[in-house]
Amino acid sequence: MDDLIQQGANAFKSGDRETARKLLISAVKQYPDNERAWGWMYSVCNTDQERIHCLKQILRINPSNQKASQTLGEMTKSISPSVSSKTEIGNQNIARQNVSVSHGDKNKAITKNKGMATEVYLIALAIFICVVFSGLGAWYYNDGPCGKRKVEQAVIQMDDLLNKWIDAENIAGSSPRISLASPISNLQSVRTELSNLEVPVCMEAPKSELLLGMETSIQGYIAFLGQESDYTVSTYFDEAATHIKNFTDLMKEVQSCAPFCQQ
Repeated sequence: MDDLIQQGANAFKSGDRETARKLLISAVKQYPDNERAWGWMYSVCNTDQERIHCLKQILRINPSNQKASQTLGEMTKSISPSVSSKTEIGNQNIARQNVSVSHGDKNKAITKNKGMATEVYLIALAIFICVVFSGLGAWYYNDGPCGKRKVEQAVIQMDDLLNKWIDAENIAGSSPRISLASPISNLQSVRTELSNLEVPVCMEAPKSELLLGMETSIQGYIAFLGQESDYTVSTYFDEAATHIKNFTDLMKEVQSCAPFCQQ
């Protein structure tokens, strides 16, 4: 066991990162409860998702590892997409015009009264138009095709599914090959939940990237279960990590541009 880990560590120290990665992947698969193996595996990870997985494995084995706990906390804050938006709607003040009618000639009074009626009508019409358009604007801002409220609700739902996925993947990643069937089934269930989730049109692209990341990761576990080469397995997981990163970037863009995202 130590020889395989040491070979990987020596390869990393000598600058041969690719060989080190292959050796250490084999080490953590054969010895999933070895804290040292996961520590060196962290050094050759390609993505933040892989690094987070390694840190969680270290803490599973040794919960008192303060360095791993601190690093995991910092990385989780920087990756998890966050939702914070407050809507401020200003109050509109409408000045009322006082109209005075002077006593005078009857015909002039009638003419002035007609003018007043017309003016009041125009003011009332203007107020009505303002109210209508103000209401439409508020609806578009919150509940339009990419309204803030719609986006916030969808982000919360997708965050919940992503956390559920990470938990299921942690279980799969720490399971021996012979016991992977059930964890893979759990991963497929989470992917199906995401596929059935309805999101605003501006969030279809990030949803698609997350689905691709989940699907590719599942293929990686299936390849590992089928005893395919380490290269094939790691290729699947690298591709999955790329899709997850694309999802995170797109989610940040949507939260920034809503409700005016281009469809």
